[in-house]
Amino acid sequence: MDTRKIPVLCYWNGCIKDGPDGPYYEGTVPRVIRVESKVDLPKLLNHMHRVTGFEKGKFQIGLMCRYPYIVQKSMVKYVRMPIVDDCSLETMLEVPSCHPSINNVELYLEVKPVPDEGVGPVASSLANQVTRKRSRQEDINTNADVNVRDNTLKTLQEGNSNGWIEEDESTDGGNCGKNGDNAWDAQKDSNMKNPVPTKSFSKDDGNCGKNCGNAGDAQKDSNMKNPVPTKSLIDNVSEEMIFSSSWLDERELHLGMVFRDKYELEKAVKLYSNRRQRMYTKYESDFSGTYDYKCKTYCVWILKAAKTNNNGLKITEYVGPHSCKPANVSSDFLAGELKGLIKAQPSLSVAELNMWVKEEFGYTVSSTNMWDAKKKAITAILRDLDNSFNVLPKFMAALSSSNKMVLEWQYDLFPDRKDATFRSVFWAFQQSIQGFPHLRPLIIVDTIDLNGNYPAKMLVAGGFDAENRLFPLAFAITTQESLSADTWRWFFACIRNKVTQRKGLCLITSVNPDIVAVVNEPECQWAQHRFCLRHMCFKFYDVFHNNLMTELVYKAGSTMDISRFDYYLKKIEKMDPEARKWLEKMPRHQWALAYDDGGIRFGIMTANTIFTTYGCISKALDFPITTCILLIFDDLAEHFKSRHVLPAESLNGRDLFAKHVMTNLEEYNVASQTHDVLPLDQAGERFQVTEVMHVEKKRFVVHISYRFCTCGIWQLCKYPCSHVLAVCRRMNSDHLQYVNDCYNTESSLRVYAADFNPLPSVSDWPEASEVPRLFAPGTRPPSVVRPVTAELSRNDTATSKFVIGRKRSTGRDQTEFEPK
Repeated sequence: MDTRKIPVLCYWNGCIKDGPDGPYYEGTVPRVIRVESKVDLPKLLNHMHRVTGFEKGKFQIGLMCRYPYIVQKSMVKYVRMPIVDDCSLETMLEVPSCHPSINNVELYLEVKPVPDEGVGPVASSLANQVTRKRSRQEDINTNADVNVRDNTLKTLQEGNSNGWIEEDESTDGGNCGKNGDNAWDAQKDSNMKNPVPTKSFSKDDGNCGKNCGNAGDAQKDSNMKNPVPTKSLIDNVSEEMIFSSSWLDERELHLGMVFRDKYELEKAVKLYSNRRQRMYTKYESDFSGTYDYKCKTYCVWILKAAKTNNNGLKITEYVGPHSCKPANVSSDFLAGELKGLIKAQPSLSVAELNMWVKEEFGYTVSSTNMWDAKKKAITAILRDLDNSFNVLPKFMAALSSSNKMVLEWQYDLFPDRKDATFRSVFWAFQQSIQGFPHLRPLIIVDTIDLNGNYPAKMLVAGGFDAENRLFPLAFAITTQESLSADTWRWFFACIRNKVTQRKGLCLITSVNPDIVAVVNEPECQWAQHRFCLRHMCFKFYDVFHNNLMTELVYKAGSTMDISRFDYYLKKIEKMDPEARKWLEKMPRHQWALAYDDGGIRFGIMTANTIFTTYGCISKALDFPITTCILLIFDDLAEHFKSRHVLPAESLNGRDLFAKHVMTNLEEYNVASQTHDVLPLDQAGERFQVTEVMHVEKKRFVVHISYRFCTCGIWQLCKYPCSHVLAVCRRMNSDHLQYVNDCYNTESSLRVYAADFNPLPSVSDWPEASEVPRLFAPGTRPPSVVRPVTAELSRNDTATSKFVIGRKRSTGRDQTEFEPK
């Protein structure tokens, strides 16, 4: 099947006019896209919505083709042909095949808004910005005036401050019949060999009715500030006004191009380089009036420009294209390119965006650069820090409706009860809720500082999957002023009632007095509470400021041997008796692995792995709250997609349990062959296992029924150690029966079984009717004298007092250390 790609020149934001040769488009510049020859109409329309930024469902795009009906050697005539079905689309795309002299197809877009009375103020504001403001379009000077130059070139029009003058007619990339790339302009002089039409822009290039047809206005105005060089300066060479437009990526800069000033030259070189993913260095000499541009990697690419008689700039030397490898383009440029696409599809991943850039521009960028570009594009769409709180309820409603998200709010109402200041928001995705029952009964909780103008705390709860990777469970964002015992009580209640709905859970947190007080309340109902060892070490260091003792505390807490634990505590006592007394105030089973009876914490000693695991959070700490949440959603969707593959691979490889478990069991099986097993009772429940190859001939006791070994590995990891494998070999039983179900491959598949649904287009976000309009923390409408507090009736926590103003959390300086 023919899958050729046809160049199509797309026009919008202008108007269709009729000339001697047929229809032509005026008021904008074309965007070049490449369309497969066998594409169907719905797919093309979807692509047009993405390219233009006009959101599907809110705008209707009609297609009109400029179709050649007379093609002769000296003349080409065109007619309008509406594209209404696949048949007419195929006819349009066959033009280059039927007429070899015509290389491009011109397509005119007629965009009409679809009436929607249900769009709220936020959506309406965003809908007013649907036109895709690509960075290359920003290169068009908005002070340009509308002109149509006589194609006979007898009189050169003035007043276009955007353009460049192209002197070499042979370099036109993509000729459409005799008339070149812009064949739609009228030929007023039939005796001209190669008439080159030109068009220019008004300040409002989309207001065609206002500007079209005023071709002579610029000539009548004798006060034009930036006259275009006259024909006499260009030695009778045909001139063409060229704009910073999308089709520049289809052609090279070339010798003889004239620019109005150095700013226009710089715009052209910058746009050219960004589109081709190249870097350059600039050498400027104001004295001689010359400008040199060279490739930063010292390839063959060189551009030199010099001043003309009218203070313009002309390319006097040019060597291209580049012979070097592409480099990373700036994230600002990419953000401008991606803004319209992300607005239509907010949950596109970095990989998907990279695929789009590859298809659109022909190159790829680094994931880091694309991530930065995505963050900037999202921030531009969802607006700045203050307005981000206004968008937040609508955004969370869109997440909740598309992914069945659990959502709870806390806010402080004003007297009119239609406005409120943001306090806290809790959310958990249904995909995580469905996967948690297949994990070990363990939850870790930690906090992350969110920087910016409005400091806040992110509360994160997670579990661990079969491969010991952090599993996202629930999130909350609260203001610094609101973080208190009441906030923790509300957060834990949301987890118990909305997320886990499971008994016998072990909770691992920091040694925070508010957390400890809330967890110890009878209604909290956590089975066990353990402390994060690293957080405890931070607290110890804050009191005693001794790195060596802090390291000994970490070693004491992480060892499985009680005798080693006692050894470290004695060393601490010798260094500072008060330090030993401080440690004794902490229940040993809450922070020491050696005293973790029954292996309740599954060997998990720290909770602050959340910050290092969720890289998206660390990259978005200083962004608006809505942007931060969207980036977390995108990151979790990618995690679920990628991690679902690993258990499937293990299952296909006939591994019954997680890979790291199977690997450890194989090592234990080899070691068990050198163990000597001695029964200790007649029932066959207790055994003594001796490591005969060990110098000290260590002895361990294994109790099969209690699933206990004095080495501690069985209780800690929940799968058998080498001593248990030696007993199973003697009893001729299968040791795999003693592996905990949380490591089962089939259970792991169910953990990440649910898929995340893409977030709908910004204009399709539903209204958050239950939530008032939110303002940034510490702000209030001028009419409010004394605010009151309230929150949703479904919240089971007490309301906090309204905080006037805001303050930054001083925070303690936590000295990092790493145990040797």
